Amino acid sequence: MASAAQERNYSRCLKGEAACDPLRLNPELRIAVHKLEEDRNFDRCLKGQMTCDPLSLSKDNMAKVQEEARKRNASACMQGTAACNPLRLADDELKRARDAAARRNIQSCLQALTTCDVAVLGKEDLATMAGELRNKNLESCRNGLSTCDPVMLSPAQSAEVTQISARRNLDHCAHFLASCDPSILTSPEMALVSEAYRQRRRTPR
Repeated sequence: MASAAQERNYSRCLKGEAACDPLRLNPELRIAVHKLEEDRNFDRCLKGQMTCDPLSLSKDNMAKVQEEARKRNASACMQGTAACNPLRLADDELKRARDAAARRNIQSCLQALTTCDVAVLGKEDLATMAGELRNKNLESCRNGLSTCDPVMLSPAQSAEVTQISARRNLDHCAHFLASCDPSILTSPEMALVSEAYRQRRRTPR
């Protein structure tokens, strides 16, 4: 019975359970359990968990934990999360974090998000953003989206969009879609649509 109880206690100690009684372990098992707990604590510290006990770390493990914490903080700053502590960044890390924040802000402004801060945009950023907005608007107009702003189009782009829109309308009319606008069909296009209608009526169902 005593042996079985000792085995159960040893098992609880290996798992780090509160019911573990280290005084019932022999010296050899106590060393094994202590080593395992040191490894578990080191793993918790590496992950930055609240249950980490830094005082139990060896000098080498403390250095590894601090390096991992530095990397974790640098990553948080690059991503702009609340866990970032800019005071712990090296000069080159701080520069990269600021550049990443500037890029995120430009994307926020391009997407008209509430996180956009126009005040921090420089002249080059504003020019880049204006160019991106023009490109996005051109794609919207090419695809016939409601977000298209024809006022932003250049004369050449406006002519291109008009041609694309005319081809799209002809295709819709030729397939008898509700989005067809017969009022903008040219005479040759109207003839093509009429022929398509006649062919459709001839086709047996």
